Amino acid sequence: MAITNFPNGAVCYILDNIPGVGEFQGSGVIIGPHTILTASHLLWNADTGQSADKVSVYPGYEPNGSAYTPMGALGGTQAIHFMRVADNGEKLYAKATQSDYAVIDTSVDLSPYGQFALDPHFKGGDVIVNGYPASSNGTQQGDEKVVSTDPYYSDLDTGSLNTSPGYSGGPIWDKISSGGTAVPAVAGLVSTGDFATRITDRKVQTIGHWVLSDSALWSGVGSPPQGTTPQLDGTTASPSFAYQAAGADQQQAAPAVDAAMGGPFATLVDILNRTQSAGSDASLAASSADVSSTLAAPATVASLPGATNAFFSLHQDLKLNV
Repeated sequence: MAITNFPNGAVCYILDNIPGVGEFQGSGVIIGPHTILTASHLLWNADTGQSADKVSVYPGYEPNGSAYTPMGALGGTQAIHFMRVADNGEKLYAKATQSDYAVIDTSVDLSPYGQFALDPHFKGGDVIVNGYPASSNGTQQGDEKVVSTDPYYSDLDTGSLNTSPGYSGGPIWDKISSGGTAVPAVAGLVSTGDFATRITDRKVQTIGHWVLSDSALWSGVGSPPQGTTPQLDGTTASPSFAYQAAGADQQQAAPAVDAAMGGPFATLVDILNRTQSAGSDASLAASSADVSSTLAAPATVASLPGATNAFFSLHQDLKLNV
């Protein structure tokens, strides 16, 4: 079964396996027609230097029985991007929490579930958190409290929120105005019991580049991602209950610039527009030192403007493989 109402239906139950460590449960949130945002420490383990080799995503999951790895996960082809956060000893401190965000891109069309916007301008206040704590046996939980921005790091101080293991990667959200309508927007992601990574303009830019690098998954244009991550064995099989999987894989209607670029800009432009702060092209290259996964440049990268082209070229030269 699945939650069909938005926004809860766009909150995801995530299971993965990290070699030599084991399986982990966490949360995530749909932020684009093919993109789930989650926590890096769910996909990466600093002690072993290993990343997840299998990931299963269940949008709006509702349990039907007690199986830890239920059927009904999204199918399709997946690619993951994350930061190599310092979560040694399964502990994260405020400084490392700043980088605790990651992306799972999928060839499956997630539009039927709805999607959250991003809010890089949150200054503190009332928020809602949603996620899948391990203690709830697969039932989505939530809380609503006032949180503040951290004075030292690009974090949110979230000690007031009722979170626990399994909430990691779950959205901390408020609402922003888009076209005169109030829409749910992710201000941060659960990282620890006290801190959450805060969405910033720079993080939005990095997320946008990750999405752009995977656009061949759904557009059929450009080079495929450098490596894909399959689902946990058996989880994409048809469940005995009526789980509503995503619709047919379709490329979103592309704007004029997308047609000119051969397809890869549609989702990136959409994400940047919905944050209401696209930022300057010259600032894109500045985030290069923080990106901890190789960005696979699409075939059309040579036609991309200015610093955007330089950004992809730089990351290819750095060879930051994950």
